[in-house]
Amino acid sequence: MYNMILCLAVLLYIIPDSYSITWKSIWEAKGLESSATPLHALAGYDALSQQQWNMLVEKTSSHLLLAKANRLFEFGVGSSAYTTQLKKLYPHLNIAGVDYSETLVRQAVLRDPKTHVFIGDITNTSFVPSASYDRVISFSVFEYLPSESHARQALHEMGRILGPTGIIMVGDVRHPEQHHVVHEKREEARKKQKRHASETPPHLHIHPNFFKLYGEQNNLSTKIISGKELGIEFYYNAGYSYCVYFSR
Repeated sequence: MYNMILCLAVLLYIIPDSYSITWKSIWEAKGLESSATPLHALAGYDALSQQQWNMLVEKTSSHLLLAKANRLFEFGVGSSAYTTQLKKLYPHLNIAGVDYSETLVRQAVLRDPKTHVFIGDITNTSFVPSASYDRVISFSVFEYLPSESHARQALHEMGRILGPTGIIMVGDVRHPEQHHVVHEKREEARKKQKRHASETPPHLHIHPNFFKLYGEQNNLSTKIISGKELGIEFYYNAGYSYCVYFSR
C-alpha cells in the first residue's frame, strides 16, 4: 500500500527510552482503527464532537496570524487532525509535518493524498532545512515526550526551522500543578460517553517557566495563554492546560 503513497518520506526513527516506545505502540494501535474514525478521535480527542474540535483548532490557532503566513510545519502531526482543519480555515497554506507513527501517517495520507508528512523524530529534524517555515506548531505532543530534556531538544528543532519573522506554537501543554485534576476531568468525560480508559504511561507535565526560560535564552517574545483564556471551556482540559506562542 505504501507504493501508492506519493507524499510520504520515511526516515529512521530511534528513541531507546521504553516510555516513548510504549506511547509509540499506543499511537500505532490508534492508527489501525477504521478509516471511518474521525481524525480528531485518532488524535485522542474522541471525547469532543467534530464541531468542538473545529472550534478548538480555530481558537488555539488564532494567535498564529495564519492569514499572513505561507508555510507551516507541524511537529507530531499524527493523523493530521489539526492541520486538516487548518487547511479548511486557511486554504492558501503550504503545510508539512513529521510524526513517529507510521499507521497514523498512513491514515492522514490515505484521506488526503496531498498530505506531506515525514516519518521521524521531532527531536531530530535535520532533514528539514533551517529557517524554511514561517509557522511551526505542535499540538498535544509534548506531553508524550519522556522528559524536559527531550522537550528542550524539540523546541530547539522548532526554532531552527523557523524563519526570521515566524511564530511557534506549542499547544495543549499540561500544567504540573494540576495533573491530578486533568486525570479526574478526563475520566469524567469518558464516563459520560460510557467508555473505559485503557492503561497508559504517565504524561509529561511542564511548568510554564520552562517555556519562559527558553524564550529568554533565545531572544523570543513569549506569550502563554490558558485554555480558559482561549475560550475553550468545552474542552475538559481547558482549565489545566495552556498554549505557548513564541515570536521573533
